[in-house]
Amino acid sequence: MLPSSRSVRAALLIFTLLLLIPACVVSSSTSTPSPSATSLPNPASPTSVPLTPTPKPDKGGTLVAALPAEPDTLNFTLSDQPSTLDALSVLDARMIRVRADGSLDPQLLTDVPTQENGGIAADGLTWVLHFRKDVKWSDEEPLDGRDFRFTWKTITNPSYPALSRAGWEDISSVALSADYLTATITLARPSATLLETVLAGGGGSTAGFLLPEHLFTEIPVAEIARSSYGDTGHVGSGPFKIAKWSEGDQIVAERNDHFFGPQARLDRIVLRFQSDTRAVMTNLSTGELDLGVDLSETSVVDIRQIQNINAEITPKSGAVEMISLNLDDPSDLRKPHPVLSDLSVRQALIYGFDRQRIVDDILLGQSSVAITPLDYTRWSDDSLKPYPFDPNKARQLLDADGWIAQSDGVRTKGTLRLSFRLTVEQGDDPQAVLDQRIAKEFVADMAAIGVQVQVLAVPGTQLNADAQSGGIIVSRSFDAIDLEKDQRTGMLAFDARFNSANIPSADNPAGGNLSGYRSALADSSLNALNSTTDPQEQKNLLATAQRAVYDDLPVIPIYDHFEVDASRSYVNGLKGGPISGLWWNTEEWWINHGEAAP
Repeated sequence: MLPSSRSVRAALLIFTLLLLIPACVVSSSTSTPSPSATSLPNPASPTSVPLTPTPKPDKGGTLVAALPAEPDTLNFTLSDQPSTLDALSVLDARMIRVRADGSLDPQLLTDVPTQENGGIAADGLTWVLHFRKDVKWSDEEPLDGRDFRFTWKTITNPSYPALSRAGWEDISSVALSADYLTATITLARPSATLLETVLAGGGGSTAGFLLPEHLFTEIPVAEIARSSYGDTGHVGSGPFKIAKWSEGDQIVAERNDHFFGPQARLDRIVLRFQSDTRAVMTNLSTGELDLGVDLSETSVVDIRQIQNINAEITPKSGAVEMISLNLDDPSDLRKPHPVLSDLSVRQALIYGFDRQRIVDDILLGQSSVAITPLDYTRWSDDSLKPYPFDPNKARQLLDADGWIAQSDGVRTKGTLRLSFRLTVEQGDDPQAVLDQRIAKEFVADMAAIGVQVQVLAVPGTQLNADAQSGGIIVSRSFDAIDLEKDQRTGMLAFDARFNSANIPSADNPAGGNLSGYRSALADSSLNALNSTTDPQEQKNLLATAQRAVYDDLPVIPIYDHFEVDASRSYVNGLKGGPISGLWWNTEEWWINHGEAAP
């Protein structure tokens, strides 16, 4: 039986950020051999608190880690739940993994396909994957190109309930060599995202994982989703294998002796399901837990009060809290918004909003003001800086645009009042409380420049309902809305948010462009991405699109989200990264037995 689905939403206060490291660190030699590593530009490095010298690694022992939710399945094609992806990173290797420094590290493959090494054809339509010959699944069956071909056929099969077919659906054929170690992929069209969606993954991503064909030769495709592969029957390719799943309690993963890489230093990892951050902190302090992951970011202060506990603070790539501005009239989306369609107004909003005060006063001065939704990704544009707080400039912009201050403090232009509503989620959970407090600060700042903002707090069920049920987000029935984006995102999410082709409509109700943003410059750059596989050209095109979004302000970025993980001081080898997350190198984790001994 599959465990029941659990959903835990981490509280979003951010308490620790050191300086962004502007340059990428090229992958260096570690205990895991890599035939080839490809550097990606500009991921920031995480910060461990405190930093201590690392002694010679010990081998053996059990590490007990708390996950904030029970995985809903171990079938990567059916879930994007963070705890599921954490567990899978223990049990499964990827074709290509993203290391903490942002470099690409081939695991199941011998190299990263590029045009330079012949892995990608000049027209971008043919990709060649070379599988390692020494890889076996945890049940000792060989892993090779047959598993890639099977995964593609399964995910794209209309009868299979894959959560996402992104990237896989661009593949039109897969040809295998006689020894099954070479897979030649033919695409229906060039794909700039094949690497990101299919081949190479890190924290928050399913990219790089494969299904084991040999398990399903006698099972109809429609039955795979209900098979035991999703729980205790899981067969993986990673440094650990599943030994036991106690529903509602924990998963025990033991060292996989058939792992193709260096053997894991730990004997086992126990993944215990604990959603209460305070309970996790208590159990860390008593030694019942060795590691707590994806903790509420409010917990950093508590971590610092506990002896022998280290905090791993990692920026989350593309995870940005922001206010989305509806550029269309919510009462008639065919018309421009009477207030927010005005660029001068949007500029005044961001100049008049003291986002640094949000960081300093609400987030205790240890977060960062966001710049664009691609912050901390490998496509972030370092030339862009946060808009400064300048209420005088905001007033000048409004004056020049014809908005006249009135005796009640609210500006008008003719019969139009400079007023709109900000929709936030109702509730008393940490994120809702934070959203409401930020909204209060935003209201006060806007009043100081002559803008009236009315806060509308609504239940999350109303926000996220489907169109038939009157969902606020999908129907775009808001002026402005506070959007929580605490999960890692990248190129695909940016295109979804800002390409005009993704404005929600009857034909595209799931479109992610909630602002109704239309920019010929952004569209041309984002559309051109499909014709290039060159990383630098991709970065250049996204820089152009970022600049357009930065200048046009369909959203007001507020701050960047961070992952907080805490461990006992005797736990070593943890190396979180903005894109990779924490779990990319579990075979290198180890316990200092001398320090851990009572």
